[in-house]
Amino acid sequence: MPNYYCIKLGTSNSYLIKTSKGYILVDAGNSSKACLFQKRLKELIIDSREIILIIITHVHYDHVGSLAEIQKITGGKVLVHLKEKDLLQNALTTLPKGTMFFSRVLFSAFQGFARRRIKFAPASPHIIIDDEFDLEEYGVQGTVMATPGHTMESISVVLESGEAFVGDTCFNVFSSVRSSVFPPFADNTELLYGSWKILLDSKA
Repeated sequence: MPNYYCIKLGTSNSYLIKTSKGYILVDAGNSSKACLFQKRLKELIIDSREIILIIITHVHYDHVGSLAEIQKITGGKVLVHLKEKDLLQNALTTLPKGTMFFSRVLFSAFQGFARRRIKFAPASPHIIIDDEFDLEEYGVQGTVMATPGHTMESISVVLESGEAFVGDTCFNVFSSVRSSVFPPFADNTELLYGSWKILLDSKA
């Protein structure tokens, strides 16, 4: 039996991690995907109330769009980085800069259009971290750690079993074309490389 499931909720993936106490959800997809999420849970034969924790890797609309609805459905506690708490509570997304020619052009050309499309419902976090967070009390050997770069406060989930759930710290959409997992958008590429080293050193 797998210890995690990938659930596509719009343009980004969310992950359900099976633990001895229930499930941890990493990210909550685009807006208006709560019904799709419930459908997927039914297919996996998972009770929504088994989801005890929801970890948000970063507060971008495609990772928190359905968070408020999913939190209401599951009752799971929401974990977010301290410096992104206000963004989540005020339903704000800050757009990262382009890291490649095409993404710089997109960032410049579509900022206004994008800002009109990135609305999501605000949500209140229950657990706010500014350093590492041990997941043992939630039934799994693993750690939530800071991996800044895509956003200045991005976080990742690293399990002792070797899996890592990194949000957009790595980005594989274009990997078949560019042979790279470098994200097309990032606030700070120097920090991003540092976060890759952190993840590699964790042996995830």
